[in-house]
Amino acid sequence: MQPEYFLTATGRISPRRSVALALVIALGLFLNCSRESALESGCLKIAHRGASGAYPENTLAAFAAAVEQGADMVELDVHLSADSQLVVIHDETVDRTTGGSGAVGALTVAQMAALDAGGGQKIPTLAEVFALVRGRCNVNVELKGPGTAGPAAALIRLEVLGHAVPVDRFVVSSFDLDQLEQIKVIAPEIRRAPLYGDKLPEDYLAVAHALGAWSVNLNKGVITAGLVKRCHKQGFRVLVWTVDEPEEIARLKALGVDGIIGDYPDRL
Repeated sequence: MQPEYFLTATGRISPRRSVALALVIALGLFLNCSRESALESGCLKIAHRGASGAYPENTLAAFAAAVEQGADMVELDVHLSADSQLVVIHDETVDRTTGGSGAVGALTVAQMAALDAGGGQKIPTLAEVFALVRGRCNVNVELKGPGTAGPAAALIRLEVLGHAVPVDRFVVSSFDLDQLEQIKVIAPEIRRAPLYGDKLPEDYLAVAHALGAWSVNLNKGVITAGLVKRCHKQGFRVLVWTVDEPEEIARLKALGVDGIIGDYPDRL
C-alpha cells in the first residue's frame, strides 16, 4: 500500500499512514472542488516553465511574468532536494540553469537558494510558486524525479485545504507513468496527464484510460486533426508542447486543441 504524505510543521515531507486524516482530506477536497474552472473552456494559454522565452526558466520572475501576460496556467518541473523538499527545476543537475554544479538530489534547498538561476533569481520551491500564483493562475506540475508523486500530492492538498484553492486548478503530468499511477492511488482527485514526445506509442489512449487521465500532453509534431478528434471522442483534452511560432499556434487552434504550452505566453 502506498503511504500518505503530509507536510510537517517545518515544511518538510514525511510519510504517515492515517486513515482518519486521509478521510478528512478527501472530504475537504470534495467540498472545495469548484463546479466550473478556467480549465474547462477555450484553448488554454500555458506558460512553459513560466514566461521562459524572456525570463530565466522555472523562476519566480518567469512565473510572475506569465501571470501578468495572461497565462491561464503555468507549467513547471519538480525534483526532490536532499532534504526532501520539492524544488522547481527541469534538469537532474543545477549545472545548466545556475552558476553552480551538482545533482539536485544531493543539494539542500538552502544550498540551491544560494545559486544564481539567472538575473539574480534562485531555484524556487514548489510551495513558493504555489504561493505566488495562488488565485491568479492554474498550475501544471510535471513530475521529473523519482519519489515526487507523494510530496506533490501533499502540497496540492495543502493548497486545497489550507488556502481554498479548488483541486481542479491543478494538473500533474509526467513521462514517468509509474509516478502518475502513484498519484492515482494516493490522490485520485488530482487531475493526471501522461506526457509523450515525438514518437507516440500505439497504446497511448489505453494508458490514458488506465490512469484515469484528464488530458494527454503531446509533442506538437504528432498533432493531426484525426488525433485531436480521437482524443476528444474518448474524453481526453489535448495539451500541446512546446509551441512558440505564430503559424503553428494558429494551426493548432484551428485543429481544436485544448491548450498550448509555450515559452511566450503573450503569443498564445
